[in-house]
Amino acid sequence: MAKRIKAKPTSDKPGSPYRSVTHFHSLAVIDIPGADTLDKLFDHAVAKFGKKDSLGTREILRLLPTGLKPKSTIAIFCETRAEWMIAAQTCFKYNFPLVTLYATLGKEAVVHGLNESEASYLITSVELLESKLKAALLDISCVKHIYVDNKTINKAEYPDGFEIHNMQSVEELGSKPENSSIPPNRPTPSDMAIVMYTTGRPKGVMIHHSNLIAGITGQCERIPGLGPKDTYIGYLPLAHMLELTAEISYFTYGCRIGYSSPLTLSDQSSKIKKGSKGDCTVLKPTLMAAVPEIMDRIYKNVMSKVQEMNYIQKSLFKIGYDYKLEQIKKGYDASLCNLLLFKKVKALLGGNVRMMLSGGTPLSPQTQELSTD
Repeated sequence: MAKRIKAKPTSDKPGSPYRSVTHFHSLAVIDIPGADTLDKLFDHAVAKFGKKDSLGTREILRLLPTGLKPKSTIAIFCETRAEWMIAAQTCFKYNFPLVTLYATLGKEAVVHGLNESEASYLITSVELLESKLKAALLDISCVKHIYVDNKTINKAEYPDGFEIHNMQSVEELGSKPENSSIPPNRPTPSDMAIVMYTTGRPKGVMIHHSNLIAGITGQCERIPGLGPKDTYIGYLPLAHMLELTAEISYFTYGCRIGYSSPLTLSDQSSKIKKGSKGDCTVLKPTLMAAVPEIMDRIYKNVMSKVQEMNYIQKSLFKIGYDYKLEQIKKGYDASLCNLLLFKKVKALLGGNVRMMLSGGTPLSPQTQELSTD
């Protein structure tokens, strides 16, 4: 099975993109009847797993009473957190194209993205509003409504012409009887779901619901037994396609999602107090997504621990590593090696990770081999 052809180029031209052979001539469709847009995936998850743990207990935000109309563009400039996903699900349900901007972007890049997309509504955090946008608001041409988290903000410090709301006031507005019955405006598969801006001088990539459904299907097809017993740790930027599609995939199948950050992920992370445990140790996830840079860091951490071993321990680790790698290439595992040699290595990510999803750029062979082990 490992030697089977999984993908092939779409043409004979050098550099041609590859596509999965299982969906070579058309976009993949998820095996949930009628689920051809992102809002329908959410409906499926709520109907099937509504009583199970997920992101928390907060209800979906209702933004419609603030004057939004179908296909109004909403921008989100925020760190990865539950509120990000809640806001995104609202946009999908009411057919508001969502403009995503990395929280690490500088002021000029954010202003460029907001102006080019002509977003009139912005969701952000008080920290980012204060540190990056406050001094640039007059350079933003279309944004008139700004939604922030529930931290205190002095609206008098901001120029006229901007309405600043916190999420609690939006929830209260949406819970009023005259507003709670507003029907959703369902998108079609060909409607635009996201305008995802890149890093650097950002470029907006327009992505339809059908594109995202295909990407989600490709992920879910490759994870055996995906379901409510799984726990996913989210720490990559939700403005990154890998993280966004991963979270929607796992939410659809009833998995729990715990939010973290690259600075608090492991016991050795820079923002973890000495003697305290990292998020992976506490959450014990079964699923993770990672870009090669993060996985290379994990590889270096493991190898540094190996170098601290004495000669006999290092030799045993090398023998066990080579043996298990050979077994995996044959389609088998090495349970005894897992128990005796790799238990501490596995504990670096909480001890329960059964599958990792890597994307963004190519993964180095040595890192992939260690991740497989």
